[in-house]
Amino acid sequence: MVRPNPTRVLVWMCVLIAVNQLGFGSVVPVLALYARSFGVTQSAIGLAIAVYGLARFLVAMPVGRLTDVVGRRTALALGGLVTAAGNVLCAVAPSFAVFVAARFVAGVGAALRRDAAA
Repeated sequence: MVRPNPTRVLVWMCVLIAVNQLGFGSVVPVLALYARSFGVTQSAIGLAIAVYGLARFLVAMPVGRLTDVVGRRTALALGGLVTAAGNVLCAVAPSFAVFVAARFVAGVGAALRRDAAA
């Protein structure tokens, strides 16, 4: 088996971690703006924060099994894609319900990335 290029692996890991960090770090500072645009209270936005962590918690065990089946590399790539999809959906969410669902999707992706890297 051919060993992967260490520089390429490092670049991809940095990209995956950056996407994962954007999933949480880019949304939290603008939550007040989301609350205003969706017409919900700022306390309701707390749900969007909580659902991200809930998703990570709920899929932690299945992700471990999935990683065993498909391999770490595939699970890492899938985690990055799912996180990115959730983040894009957050950006274009037409309603608060879609926004919360998108945060859940981003949390699932974060769990995939985190648990596959562990």
